[in-house]
Amino acid sequence: MPPPNTPEEDPSVIVSASPPALPSSRRVSSRSIGPIELSSQGSAYVEIDYPALEYVGPVDDALLCPICRNPLYDPLTTPCRHTFCSACLEQSIEVHSICPIDRKPLPDLWDCRLPPLIVNEQLDRLKVKCPNTGCGYECSREHIAGHCERQCQYTPVRCPDPGCTELVARGLAMSENQCLHYDISCKDCGEDVTAAEFQVHLNLSCDKSTTECTQCHQQVVRHRMGLHKSRDCPEEQTECRWHEAGCKVADKRRIVQQHEESGCMFEGIGRLLTLRTNDCETISALAKTIGDLSSRLATLEAGRSPKHQGGRRRGGDNNDRPVVPPPAPDDGVQACLEEYILPRVENLENKLEGMQQRMMEREEQHSLSLQAVAHLNDQIAEVNNKLGVLNMHTTWLLNRQRQQSQVQQQRAGSGAGSESPSESPVVSRSTETDGARAGSSETSGRPQPGHRRSGEGRTGTRL
Repeated sequence: MPPPNTPEEDPSVIVSASPPALPSSRRVSSRSIGPIELSSQGSAYVEIDYPALEYVGPVDDALLCPICRNPLYDPLTTPCRHTFCSACLEQSIEVHSICPIDRKPLPDLWDCRLPPLIVNEQLDRLKVKCPNTGCGYECSREHIAGHCERQCQYTPVRCPDPGCTELVARGLAMSENQCLHYDISCKDCGEDVTAAEFQVHLNLSCDKSTTECTQCHQQVVRHRMGLHKSRDCPEEQTECRWHEAGCKVADKRRIVQQHEESGCMFEGIGRLLTLRTNDCETISALAKTIGDLSSRLATLEAGRSPKHQGGRRRGGDNNDRPVVPPPAPDDGVQACLEEYILPRVENLENKLEGMQQRMMEREEQHSLSLQAVAHLNDQIAEVNNKLGVLNMHTTWLLNRQRQQSQVQQQRAGSGAGSESPSESPVVSRSTETDGARAGSSETSGRPQPGHRRSGEGRTGTRL
């Protein structure tokens, strides 16, 4: 049955009963698109294995087939409202004519119906990568067939040489006018490869072919360039390893590594989330084990029940696929099995309760950590505000000091210019003043005429 929203095949397309063998790099599937008529290279066979397509990004679990666990392709919905891939459901019905989920009778595919159109639209919008080796084109799933048919330069087509029946990539076939199926030696590793596969050899398998990284300019093996950019390149943009915990740091890898080594404040929350994820996986595994053991225990108890045995003997329509195994002839063996299974079930239940208790404790620690981080964020915002105010004040003080220094320099220059012409009068005045002071001191040292000392007039009368 063709998938919904898919145009019918053109009846004019060439159909061959025995298509040529495809290279080992192509995927083979029974669900394929017919051969394509190329104007210059003849017919080519494009087979797209939709379950094997590589999807870009996560896919919603609701769009996965419960049998193959791949995104649904050509889906069908059973009367009990379960949706599967048509091929998967057909193979399941050939083994058991029941629904694989709820075990309800499902005799034929004609009882199924197409799912709602919105399901097909969601499936068609899923991003996938081109299945051709060497092509990294990404598009929605509904357009991948058209890309491979008309645009992809890596789609296998017939060799340009009319006498050659091999296939080559479309890009090589359009650029060359000769047969490309001759051996050449790789100058890097010395391996002999065909000319048609030489470029694929350089890009995907040659360990000696190197190229320069456009970010860090290091010489890297060509087919490891993607791994180098995603893990090792120090100049590639990346995020902090704790970004799921709330870290917003996103920069070049070397800067992010310095940030992580200095201690990311979200590291504790990230580790708690990792532990919580591990605990959830452990709880799911334990719950699954408990369910399996419980079903086995119920089977054993049902096998020991005589009423159930009689009912199972009367049910002749289910003899070809018994659900419950026949009871063991020895009741002691069943008792030993019960004694072995029951303690394990109780032990697993105790472990499950302990894990749930630890999960609650981890959730409380996580909430406390979130509160502490929120408080730290508030403090950091307050510190940033204060730093902004300090920067404003510092800038204002620096500007004021600069203005004062400029004013002082201007005053010093103007004062030096005004003092230079009046220097000689000041010196003469100071000289006259010093002379006057010296004369007055000399005059005071000599006796003045008309005056006598007190001792001179009294010498004659002394007895």
